[in-house]
Amino acid sequence: MGIGLMVGLISGYIGGKIDTSIMLIVDLILAFPSLLLAIGISVILPPGIYTVMIAIASVGWASFARLIRGHVLSSREAPFIEAAKAVGCSHTRILLVHLLPQCLPLVVVMMGLRLGGYILTEASLSFLGLGAQPPCRAGVPW
Repeated sequence: MGIGLMVGLISGYIGGKIDTSIMLIVDLILAFPSLLLAIGISVILPPGIYTVMIAIASVGWASFARLIRGHVLSSREAPFIEAAKAVGCSHTRILLVHLLPQCLPLVVVMMGLRLGGYILTEASLSFLGLGAQPPCRAGVPW
């Protein structure tokens, strides 16, 4: 969520060729089925809870970036952003103080909607033996 939020904020605010190149990467990630991509990442890395977190974060950030970019593109020309520029606010201040609070309700709602899918992805990876491993006691083979 955090990665997608920052990428979407920066991409939507800067615009131009940087926005185009970032959205090309986002489109490339969104083109693959997320469960298959998560399985591919989990196969490469050793099984464990951190691998599951990396796999889910690697496939989940792109949808957040796309949503936040769209909202920032529509808010970028709003009067309060123009007023902040006229007062002399830096780009970082505009992003963090003016645009980020506008995007947080969208992120909270989308996280609530996506949470079930992330839990299902984790359960699928664990079912395949690629997810969190049970603790092993010394001397017990299972």
